[in-house]
Amino acid sequence: MSRLENRRFQGLIVTAVCVLVALVACSTDSPTAPLQVPPPPSDGGGVGTGQAPFITSISPNNGPESGNTNVKILGTGFFAPLRVFFDGVPATVNSVASTEIQVRTPRFSGDFDATADGCSVSGETRYLPKAVTVTVENASGEAGSLTNGFSYNPEDSKCGVKGSDGN
Repeated sequence: MSRLENRRFQGLIVTAVCVLVALVACSTDSPTAPLQVPPPPSDGGGVGTGQAPFITSISPNNGPESGNTNVKILGTGFFAPLRVFFDGVPATVNSVASTEIQVRTPRFSGDFDATADGCSVSGETRYLPKAVTVTVENASGEAGSLTNGFSYNPEDSKCGVKGSDGN
């Protein structure tokens, strides 16, 4: 080994020892504790990606109060495993891609508002569709919501659902 190569080798050893000493000195637990490095972003397994889900659209954006509507949610930051909620009620997730989620809506569990016109047939009141917030939550807890992202239609056959007068 030439003298120049020997010095380069010694320089590498000194550098490596300095780095090792710095790592041990910076450890908060003990001199033998491993260096705590955050895991890299991933597309699943509960590891945060640094990107919260963002919903851009929902299609269709309405369905019956009984639920079971197949819905496509488009956006960004979707990483399996994840959960989807319609006004706090979990939906059935069918598939997940980074920009698209396919779900089946849960049954509506809230209350509908009565119409101002007081539509009434045989003493029954007509109710308005109810818009709910749709939330996507990654396994790491990162979440994004779309307020009024989906509307449940009341199953009110006597007064109609979509503006009919029931006659």
